[in-house]
Amino acid sequence: MSQIFTKASGGGGIGTVVQFTTDSGTVLPDGAGNVNFLGGANISSSGAGDTATYVLSGTTDHAVQIGNAAGALTSLGVGATNTVLLGSTGADPSFGAVPNAALANSSMTFTSGANITFTGSPVSLGGAGTIAVSGTTDHGVQVGNATGSLTSVAVGASNTALLGSTGADPSFGTIPNAILDNSDITLNNGTNITITGSPISLGGSGTVALSGMINRALHVGNPSGGLTSLGVAANGQIPIGSGGLDPVLATITGGSNLNVVNGGGSITVNLDNSVSVSGSMTAGTGLTATTGDVAVGAGNITSAQTDATGNVGIIKIGPANRIHFWLNDVMIGGNAGSLTSSGIFNVGIGQGGVLSALTTGAQNVGIGNASLGKCTTGSNNVSLGYVSAFELLTGSRNVMVGDSTGQNLTSASDNTVLGNASFANLITGSFNVGMGRNSGAAYTGAESSNLLLGSQGVIAESNVMRLGTHGGAAEQQNKCFIAGVRGITTGVADAIAVLIDSAFQLGTASSSIRVKKNVEDMGNTTGNIFQLRPVNFDYIESPSERRQYGLIAEEVEKVMPDLVVYDKQQLPETVRYHELPVMLLNEMKKLLDRIEKLESNCTCKGCD
Repeated sequence: MSQIFTKASGGGGIGTVVQFTTDSGTVLPDGAGNVNFLGGANISSSGAGDTATYVLSGTTDHAVQIGNAAGALTSLGVGATNTVLLGSTGADPSFGAVPNAALANSSMTFTSGANITFTGSPVSLGGAGTIAVSGTTDHGVQVGNATGSLTSVAVGASNTALLGSTGADPSFGTIPNAILDNSDITLNNGTNITITGSPISLGGSGTVALSGMINRALHVGNPSGGLTSLGVAANGQIPIGSGGLDPVLATITGGSNLNVVNGGGSITVNLDNSVSVSGSMTAGTGLTATTGDVAVGAGNITSAQTDATGNVGIIKIGPANRIHFWLNDVMIGGNAGSLTSSGIFNVGIGQGGVLSALTTGAQNVGIGNASLGKCTTGSNNVSLGYVSAFELLTGSRNVMVGDSTGQNLTSASDNTVLGNASFANLITGSFNVGMGRNSGAAYTGAESSNLLLGSQGVIAESNVMRLGTHGGAAEQQNKCFIAGVRGITTGVADAIAVLIDSAFQLGTASSSIRVKKNVEDMGNTTGNIFQLRPVNFDYIESPSERRQYGLIAEEVEKVMPDLVVYDKQQLPETVRYHELPVMLLNEMKKLLDRIEKLESNCTCKGCD
């Protein structure tokens, strides 16, 4: 209703209704009579006399009321804590949390202050900003100041404390004893322990002392937690254990061939020049003889083979010299033998690491400085001499006798060599036999299956036998005597003549067409043979008086030079006597042809 009561302009009395206007603008006429005021939806009325009272009704305690289409109120219920009334287009509002979307245009502005830094300001509701402390010192303690900001105290050193200072900033420093004056420790006496000065304030001092001790005596613990005195030790006395009882002070006494001198603070033990042991003697950390001899009569020096490292059974003489017996090996000499090899039955004698590289090699004998020094897996080798077979690694069944013999062999096997420096440069050749100084010296690689006696051989050859070196100088020969030849008939009746060429190679002449070419009849090539002068003669240096028969090489050279053999100075030396018979055969055939022709033309009686 836009207007309810209108007072009379004529100044009517209070409460007099002159006119009542409804919402529709309808005016009640004067004299309409009494007007009754009634309640409506959610409105209740009451009246007495000239007073009317209207109150809301049908509402819920603490609930929000909203209007509805019926002209009344609807209760939304009581809102929960921290919720707000949120509108909903075309529907009743409801309580709920404020969504960020509803606050999209809301923000807060933060301003940095002393020692405080803001980033991201202004900050929208639902957004994020960063508040950081600024102006501080790394690891430093911060204290407030009169300006409302922070002051950094210097970084405290190790084992210092922050100490207050009246009216000033605190600072780091050591804790003074005065702060701890009211703190103390009480120590009590115990068995053989006496305390003086207890209780002891921090920063103060006390004295802890042993009591009940005997001057210069040795003391041991006892079941009561104290100490028992063993007494003062005399010269040379030492504590000796006594099976669960207190040790006893005793001296070391000498025995047979053993002298003991007990001095003040020292014990001296001396062996006589000779030590006789009737039973057995066991060396612990070692037995050293500085003078005199260690002699064994009817007994033995034995060592148990128990140490997997091979260190058992070594007799050391000096820093590197040693004698050791390991896995049935016998090694004598400086660094001789290997203490880790699994090979067995090896014997090495000499300096320079004889057989010192062995890993699995077995049944080797190396005697001489560095003999078989690099042998690892080779077996059944015998090497006698300075650096003999030194480079041999894996070869087996070699026999090397002499200084430097076979010293460069590596994987060669089955060589037998006797003589200094023999086969010294051979590397992998096998099955060679050599005898004599420098025999096989020409071999430098894999030459094999050669037999050399006093010969250096020829490089790269194999399957060759050489006996001696031709000449008249040292280690050369110019005569050859072989027993068992003259006067001996061969066992097989097919013997042939043996020839020798200018290279001193023995052999036989082959008549097979398989080895010949340019074969043709001799014809008249032998016609000069009848110009040769057969002679008989005596050899100048021969003790025999038997006359010899033959030709003069210088005369043959003038008639048939192809029959002459020359020496190293290209002087005629001999004649190829073994070729004369076939040449004579050719001439005899020619004579036979002439005889046959003559007989065919002869008419004498008896020609037919």
